[in-house]
Amino acid sequence: MIMLPGQLVYRVDEDIHNVTDSAIRDIMSFTGTIIISMNSVLPYNGGGLVRLKKTDVVPRLKASGVRVFVETFSNEFVTQPLDLFSDSTVEIDFLVQRAKIDGIITDFPATTARYKKMGLFRTGELLPFANPMLLSPAQAPYPLLVKSDVMESPLPEVRSKQPPPSYAASKAVAKALHGKCL
Repeated sequence: MIMLPGQLVYRVDEDIHNVTDSAIRDIMSFTGTIIISMNSVLPYNGGGLVRLKKTDVVPRLKASGVRVFVETFSNEFVTQPLDLFSDSTVEIDFLVQRAKIDGIITDFPATTARYKKMGLFRTGELLPFANPMLLSPAQAPYPLLVKSDVMESPLPEVRSKQPPPSYAASKAVAKALHGKCL
């Protein structure tokens, strides 16, 4: 769990393909925002192309009123899918426009600023032209997020601490203890 100023955010540390109603209710009991991986939204195949079939994670979470953030966006050419023109700005647009995510987490805020200034892109267009013989084989599906996977509870209640003893009081305690040791 991550705490941002004024709100708790639940972070799922693994790729998932769906989420159960009970897991959503459990998450909603302590936060309204979740962070998931990009693969949990739109899985990539090993050949650098996007599988155009989105998972059901974002629509299910959004239907329950959960805000969905996706992590972690990078600018390295090798991490960008070929059918998103190997462009990080196009990748952001694809997930915002098609998957309807609420926000992203990135180490490259300039890329996000560039995205905000640009218009819409036509993305995912190269997949029909890919040679099926060169694509990687289908991978096993990601696991389902269930209530028992939501292990973290809300943060404990905040309580004020006792003020530290004054210098004079601590000196008196030290003198009393020192006198007993002699």
